[in-house]
Amino acid sequence: MTRRMVALAALLVVTVGCFAGMATASTPYADPATACEGENQQLVALLENGDTASDDLAVFVGTEIRFVFCSSESGGNSAETTDAWGISVDGLNNVASDSRTITVEASSPMDGIDLAEHIERKSADQIDAPTLTVVEAGSTNTSYLERPSEVRFGDSSTRASFANARGEYVSAVNEADSLAKNLTNAADAEDPANALDSNDVAAADSHITTINDVSTRIERLFVRAAANGGEGATAAYFAQQEHSAAVTADLESAADNYVAAVETQATDARLFATALLFGPFVAGVLVGGLGGRAISRRDLKQIRRERRRDRTVEYSLGNLWKVFVGATVAVLAGVAVVVVGVGISEIIAVIA
Repeated sequence: MTRRMVALAALLVVTVGCFAGMATASTPYADPATACEGENQQLVALLENGDTASDDLAVFVGTEIRFVFCSSESGGNSAETTDAWGISVDGLNNVASDSRTITVEASSPMDGIDLAEHIERKSADQIDAPTLTVVEAGSTNTSYLERPSEVRFGDSSTRASFANARGEYVSAVNEADSLAKNLTNAADAEDPANALDSNDVAAADSHITTINDVSTRIERLFVRAAANGGEGATAAYFAQQEHSAAVTADLESAADNYVAAVETQATDARLFATALLFGPFVAGVLVGGLGGRAISRRDLKQIRRERRRDRTVEYSLGNLWKVFVGATVAVLAGVAVVVVGVGISEIIAVIA
């Protein structure tokens, strides 16, 4: 783990308070008197991690919540004794009580229950209380990261956002893996340039962008879950980062290897085309040169013999016309062989 990851892990741990064991004596329920400071006719929820809630509250099935009722009528201590109030809600099972608090366990899902309407011996229109939502902990597994675990989110909307983002991410990863395999197979083919459609190659960047965007959304949800005390959220955050980085790295590597294979194929084709073009040309030059040399030597001997009889006879450039014509004909013949045998359009395509 890099130093940056260690620092971020430390930040998340501080934000969360601790990991799975935070509902222990190290993070006790808040003191009822302290929780009631400045409150009047207010039901306050005390949570196992030491937090309090007086407005909206979302917990998972199986969570224990401790309630205290705050009232200035209770004298010096604003936490009113439980003989003056109670709480009765289907789905909240009383597990313990003392002189000032009642502890319940959320046993079944509920959506937005106004607890003010369920306080015994109190008038709902004269008190304030949290709105309670209880959700199941399902649909939060991270098996797609190849590190199966359960992440607990603090509300149903965040959990639903995660489930949707997880589906998008899995779909994007499957498409990226499929493209990476196609790129790898095309790179190993005899003709890489024609083994894969150009649009598929161009799609690599789009797939990488999609994976990074969806992964960022999921990471933010994990951070939110960690901040709300969600178990396993911190570990899932780093697992998500590592997984998305590995998927995009594999796709980038496959794309780079494919491009390298196409470039190698193009280089080989250019060399072949060059040899194909210059081979007959060089052969024509050699044939023309050697033939011209033989002709020029023959003419030179003839001129020497004539000069013995006539000193006015000279050897000039005019005597070389047969050499130039022969060499030119030989070169043009070589080029014609290439053009007729291969085709000018194919040669231009290979060079391009």
